[in-house]
Amino acid sequence: MAIAKMLKVRGGVLKKDHSLLLEYLGNAGLIELTTFPIEPSTLKIESNPSITLRQVEEILSYYQTEKSNGMLSGLIEKPSIEENDFFSIENTLKFELIYLHFKDLKTEEGSYKKEKDRVIKELINIKPLKNLSLTPDDLQDSRNFSFKLGFLSHNDFANLSKTMDKSDYWPIFALNSLQETSESIMVEIAYCKEYSKQILPILSEHGFKEYIPEFPANISNLSFSEIYSTLLTEQDKINNRLTELEKEKVAFKNYLTNLQIYHDYLITQINRIENLEKMGGTRNCLLFEGWVKSSDLKKLQQEFNTHFPYGYLESSSPTTEDNPPVILQNHPIIKPYEIITRFFGLPNYRGIDPTPVLALPFTIFFSINLGDAGYGILLFLSAFIMSRRVKLNKDARGFITLAYFLSVTTFLVGSLTWTWFGKSPFLDNTGKIFQVLPLINPWDADGLMNAIILVMIIGIVTQYWGIINRFIHNYRKGDIKSAFLDQGVWLLLLSSLLFLTMTMFFPGLAYFKSISIYILLVSLLLTVLTQGRDSKTWAGKIIIGLISLYGFVGYYGLASFLQDVLSYTRLIALNLTSSGVAMVLNNIVGMLATGFGWILVPFLWIAFHLFNLAMVLLGAFIHAFRLQAIELFGRFYEGGGIAFNPLDLRTNYVKVNKKNKDIFKEVK
Repeated sequence: MAIAKMLKVRGGVLKKDHSLLLEYLGNAGLIELTTFPIEPSTLKIESNPSITLRQVEEILSYYQTEKSNGMLSGLIEKPSIEENDFFSIENTLKFELIYLHFKDLKTEEGSYKKEKDRVIKELINIKPLKNLSLTPDDLQDSRNFSFKLGFLSHNDFANLSKTMDKSDYWPIFALNSLQETSESIMVEIAYCKEYSKQILPILSEHGFKEYIPEFPANISNLSFSEIYSTLLTEQDKINNRLTELEKEKVAFKNYLTNLQIYHDYLITQINRIENLEKMGGTRNCLLFEGWVKSSDLKKLQQEFNTHFPYGYLESSSPTTEDNPPVILQNHPIIKPYEIITRFFGLPNYRGIDPTPVLALPFTIFFSINLGDAGYGILLFLSAFIMSRRVKLNKDARGFITLAYFLSVTTFLVGSLTWTWFGKSPFLDNTGKIFQVLPLINPWDADGLMNAIILVMIIGIVTQYWGIINRFIHNYRKGDIKSAFLDQGVWLLLLSSLLFLTMTMFFPGLAYFKSISIYILLVSLLLTVLTQGRDSKTWAGKIIIGLISLYGFVGYYGLASFLQDVLSYTRLIALNLTSSGVAMVLNNIVGMLATGFGWILVPFLWIAFHLFNLAMVLLGAFIHAFRLQAIELFGRFYEGGGIAFNPLDLRTNYVKVNKKNKDIFKEVK
């Protein structure tokens, strides 16, 4: 249960075997290649499929297949394909013809959609005139007269008519009503251009709103009603063609599965080309360097020697200057908790894998946060249904396994506090069931205090757990000084401080009070003398040592310890919140259980508690993770790890079933 040991490998093959080397390493999936440090390869790459990949992605993006599964897309197992079918897809697909057909469809569809938008715009523009027998030519200005179309309210129309009848302009002004609605009247106005300065202000005073239509080209000899009918006919033709194109698009989707396979094939080829560019070489040889897990070296060596009799492969341990990639290697029971580690970030290769350290604390914290036996059952059932109804990938199956673990421990915690969907059923007059449960009732004043003390004790044990793991790690790697002068001294100081505190509350330990004081003073002195040991002067050592007691510098601090321990009280707060909301939901459902409302009660009860479960699950996970990331990881964790990224078959859409065969059988 640790970080897997990595070895640096370096090898070489004849340059003519470069394709076989990439195929072998890619199918083996055991080695991560790094840039060869000496001589870059002079091998010429015949073609780069990046352009083709972009074309495939253009089609897939157009049909919106990349996120078709929504939130579940990252959880569902990819469809499988045999290795032979995967690598033969380039020869069977005829992608160039498919892409040309796609471009034609896309171009034609775009053109027709553009025409459709134009026709719709013209229909909207000319719709107010669709019942007129006038032609656009009838509204064109002549040498002496101007024509305007516009709208007037019924009152303004009447007032303008009266005004013009009484004015001196009526001989050179005409006002005609073209069509009426309940709100306005469309009018045609003709007037002599010579009097425009006098007439236009009058029109404005009477609320005239000019309407300037845009007429389709080359149809000025048609009436507006004929133009409108022509545009409707054109719109029908466009819609019919777009419908035909949509059917062709549906038929085109038959290619999408193969295009997804081809997409993954191209990614694999590009990945191999990128790894080929990392290699070095001479005139006749191709050299490579990378990382392999030590347990896989023997297998890699045997197969390499078999396939490349004229090649060589050697290994060495990483130097202090190397930063090997990280592979987490844990027991199957601990492995699901690697998800938590990856959320925070991989540890340094030479550090501690936090997964075994956090597994038990995270489980306890999550279970206390959720703290309801009924919700534990719901979580178990949800995980069970998900695992049976959905074909999940490897990562999702690990998450489901973690959900199983957490559901069982949540059920146990909820049973100990006797909390079932926010209720405590079947309690007798003493507030107990079976004269035992609940062991702790956080809703009772005494029970709440006991619960707070319990989680603080759990917090103290967790802090010790982190410090001890760092002590063991430093001791094993030979850093004896840090193990004893950092972790050892702080374990002594914290233990003496806690024991002194216990002597004040437990009369049976009062006899040891004076001894514990002396031990505390000695541990304080050791802390002051050791935490500043890297300083060059004694004054600096003492000052840094004193400051380290608080926690500003050094490995730990008393204030930090107190703050960390108090942080664990949030577990009880979240537990009460979870139960409190469940109680409120139960009361709401109970209020509705009158008359015919009882029919809805079961459905509402299930819906309310499922909603509350979703909310409290998120809170329980986040706060349990926070207590690991901030309070626990600070005691031992060293980040900065880089994930192992072997040359392998990388796919987004399909899973390639590798065959256990000699891929060089035909070659040899």
